Amino acid sequence: MTAPLTPTDCDLQDFPFMPLHVARLRDSDLAAEEHPEACWYAVMLWSAAWHQLPAGSLPDNETILARLCGLGRDLKTFRKHRAGAMRGFVLCDDGRLYHPIVAEQALAAWESKKQQRWRSECARIKKSNQRNGSDIPAPTYEQFLAGTSPGQTEPGPAFVPEDSALCPEGQQVQETGTGTGRLKKDADASSVAGGDPRQAFDEWNLLAVRIGLPVAKDLTEARRKALKARLSAGGMAAWREALLALEASPMCRGDNDRNWRADIDFVCQAKSFQRLREGFYGTGAMASAGSMPAPVVFDGPAGLRAQVVAEQGEDFAKAWIDPCRWDQGSRTLIARNAFAEARIRRDLGGWLTRCRVNVEASAANDHHHHGAAA
Repeated sequence: MTAPLTPTDCDLQDFPFMPLHVARLRDSDLAAEEHPEACWYAVMLWSAAWHQLPAGSLPDNETILARLCGLGRDLKTFRKHRAGAMRGFVLCDDGRLYHPIVAEQALAAWESKKQQRWRSECARIKKSNQRNGSDIPAPTYEQFLAGTSPGQTEPGPAFVPEDSALCPEGQQVQETGTGTGRLKKDADASSVAGGDPRQAFDEWNLLAVRIGLPVAKDLTEARRKALKARLSAGGMAAWREALLALEASPMCRGDNDRNWRADIDFVCQAKSFQRLREGFYGTGAMASAGSMPAPVVFDGPAGLRAQVVAEQGEDFAKAWIDPCRWDQGSRTLIARNAFAEARIRRDLGGWLTRCRVNVEASAANDHHHHGAAA
């Protein structure tokens, strides 16, 4: 077989646009020889491959491919047009299907993304040097990709290279803004005091996708600070309490005279956060245990779930694994959406490789909960 056509870390899920060379497609053998319906399915699969991990690839799973075409579980129609829809795709060593043209565009976009990250890092170091009178050298592009610093022979300083870590006697290190200079371990500790803002941000987006609220694209510094403030009192338990109340509130979900829907910034406000927890926006439907939504039960092997709990804990399994469907034939976790798929890949990458478990995103319109049976 062929080596994968894009690297395993090629992630373009934040690239909403995929280049489409009009003349190349118009004059292609696909357009000239295949049935128009197969051509449409081909374009759908190219689009799906653009946001898969790695970009430019698709799982070698007929059921998932049919859903990505927009056919749901209509395997009969997919099989009728499969040859045309899959024209150009090749099976590679990692067990995934790659399209050379989509991979070509993905590699160009991935290179652009890496170079932008490098330029941003160089600009940050330059600004730090100007602010502090220091002379920290910026890495070359090759050094940046390798994760090394210019001329570094020993581990780098324990301080984040922003403001100086030294403070005049009688003063404290700044705790606001971008130039803090505090120890890395202190920065890490502060990020999880009372709960992890990133985890709270991710849990909001899972809820938003599931019930049709605005999805937050960026964890900005303002949102991070607001989330830390909300988590500082009650931790993740309070955050989930507020999200549960929001889900039970018709008004917050758009049932109001303005068609207004709550977003993450609304929940992050101190006043609305407290009011959500107190039932101010209407949580009558949550009053009795009988009206609580049934817990989501993972439909895969119990032993597999137990391994995830051992790897990442029960809360992770409840939030990210239980909503997945399990395909025993391909040993694939089918996540509710690309966002959940990326989170599982990020936190369980090594485990997925060791246990030979795949993970794929469900079709865009397939966010329903499942019961104990698939």
